[in-house]
Amino acid sequence: MTTVYLVRHMETEGNLKQIFQGHCDTPASPMGRRQMQWLEERFKSVHYDCVYSSPLRRAVETAKSIISYRQKPLVLRDELIEIDFGELEGKTLEEISADTPEVYEKLMKERNSFVPPGGESVKEVYERMRKVMDQIVTENSGKTLLVVSHGMALQCYICYLMGHDVIRIGEVPIGQNTAVTLVVYDDTMKPKITYCNDNTHIPPAHRLGNTL
Repeated sequence: MTTVYLVRHMETEGNLKQIFQGHCDTPASPMGRRQMQWLEERFKSVHYDCVYSSPLRRAVETAKSIISYRQKPLVLRDELIEIDFGELEGKTLEEISADTPEVYEKLMKERNSFVPPGGESVKEVYERMRKVMDQIVTENSGKTLLVVSHGMALQCYICYLMGHDVIRIGEVPIGQNTAVTLVVYDDTMKPKITYCNDNTHIPPAHRLGNTL
């Protein structure tokens, strides 16, 4: 049996401004720093063998925060990175609508198949996350792992775990920043979601939405 905790990074200034961050990085917001403290407490007494993370700053800082109580290996994997929004990175929906209305229209109508100009499709992220997680789980059979990644990237992988094709990704909500999903893989590497997008480490007044 292999156990994996999937963790979304802390809130950033980009999240607050509701921009398409993609591969660009923005610093932690004041709430993001508090979220990391709550996440540290959540994992303070949890056994795990290793932490994997996207190489982007917001994910690495979150991963380092988790392991601050104990010295565990931190492995960066490029494939855990967020979707590449191409020319849309750093822009809000309002700016996209004003600057490139034709792109905005496609984004609104074709969310599951939309490819940002110069960027990456949701299907490509879905396949990328599936492959890298299969590798990570296979290489760490019998261990307990933490994997820190991003909203869209984790949404794609959770969609896969649920047995859905990427076309159904809209049925899978994106978890709040620092939300945790627990997945257990049996000896044949068949996954089972124990809980999804759990944010109970965050005080009730600061929680968003519900878990699945």
